Amino acid sequence: MKRLTWLAVAVFAMAGCAGITVEKQDEKNKTDGLHFFRPAPYLFTTLGKDGCLTEIVYLPDKNEEWVAIPHRGLGTAKSTVDLQDGWNLTSLNSETDSKVPETIEALTGVAKLAIPGAAAAQPGGPACATGLRALVWNGSSWGF
Repeated sequence: MKRLTWLAVAVFAMAGCAGITVEKQDEKNKTDGLHFFRPAPYLFTTLGKDGCLTEIVYLPDKNEEWVAIPHRGLGTAKSTVDLQDGWNLTSLNSETDSKVPETIEALTGVAKLAIPGAAAAQPGGPACATGLRALVWNGSSWGF
């Protein structure tokens, strides 16, 4: 009877728990699961009737591929994964932040102050450099 108890404990220990793990994708060995990319910030600049218009947009960083892997195990697990635009993981078993629009608006305001060329051009001021430019953090400040 004691042997049967230890055998049951060993089986349960090896089975593990049900759930999801998130891992960085290995370039050489593709893992089965839900693949997604980390977002990378870009400064999108266009010319409007009042001067330069800037907006921070996020696009997939192809060097940051990740995978969510579901695991079977003992018990049941209800897991939810939310992807925005089909590539950007926004939640994993969590509630969404209701302050997202306010945060984006605040970051855009900071970018206009902190990034050279991000502020709107004044009428009659310097020309607007339109386009999409990757924002890069160099360890102490943002740049292009």
